[in-house]
Amino acid sequence: REVCKISGSGLVPYNLHLGNLAFTWAVLNNFNTYMVLPRQNGKTTAAAALIYWFTYFGGYNTEQMLFANSNRNLINNMGRVRNIRENLPQYMQLMDRRNDRDGSEMITFKSLGNKILKQAPKRSEEGADSVGRGFSTPVVWYDEFAFIPHIKTQYQASVLAQTRVAKQAAQFGLPH
Repeated sequence: REVCKISGSGLVPYNLHLGNLAFTWAVLNNFNTYMVLPRQNGKTTAAAALIYWFTYFGGYNTEQMLFANSNRNLINNMGRVRNIRENLPQYMQLMDRRNDRDGSEMITFKSLGNKILKQAPKRSEEGADSVGRGFSTPVVWYDEFAFIPHIKTQYQASVLAQTRVAKQAAQFGLPH
């Protein structure tokens, strides 16, 4: 909280309130979590901060997948993770610009073998089923879950693979 600054009207400290604190505790203790708070209370910022932390500090050889209701939200969420990274004090700037990837589809941190991937929403049920079956990451962030097209199909298709890889991560004490 002391070093995490959020871009807005200048840089403001991360707003750790009871909602974000409970969410952070649950996620760091590997509970599947669904957060509901009134608008503009930092839900997305809290999730982006955790994704950042998993990538640069808390994970090892792990992938995280970001889903959202629109490609625009995915781009914005990847930008939020980048902004958190860029706004940290210099001594915490861990990204190696020569080796790490900072693209629109993927962010990597090779020192720990971590990746953040994003997947645009699929407009057909077949596409949603395919993307659900096509990923197996221990950490998944669904932003605007209720508004992702064909989310029921996608989620049902992903449960088995995600559960399997989460169990593997748990064996190694990694986030899942």
